[in-house]
Amino acid sequence: MRRQLALLFVLTMVSQASAHDLDAAYKIRDGRVELEVYFDDNTPARNANVIVRDSSGNIIAQGKTDHEGRWSFPVPGRENYEIVVDTGDGHRKVIESTRGSDHPSRAEFTRTPWVKMILGFLLIALAAFGVQAALRRSRSAK
Repeated sequence: MRRQLALLFVLTMVSQASAHDLDAAYKIRDGRVELEVYFDDNTPARNANVIVRDSSGNIIAQGKTDHEGRWSFPVPGRENYEIVVDTGDGHRKVIESTRGSDHPSRAEFTRTPWVKMILGFLLIALAAFGVQAALRRSRSAK
């Protein structure tokens, strides 16, 4: 019993593992595309390389995000374009200009997944109690 409780305590004390996901959002304002790039822990993606390509794959703009993870460029006309963000450490994000409104906001992307964490802890607790019950049955059957 003590081992199961100790294991449960240790598992609940482990912090959430994260792959440090990268995301970006853009808005069109005053004839410019304003890009904001950030990680899932809500830190800005500073000095990320940004390349904008037209539908033929030609580079039409390029630059780097600033200290706040922002960069802007003139709206490239009516055609669709692709924005590629690369932080240089294995994180890369591709955004299509035709992306719909189903994309999560920065607040949604960076919020702590409390419900998933609580459900995970409950699942661990149920598994621990199930193992404990199985051990009791096997001991009483002897």
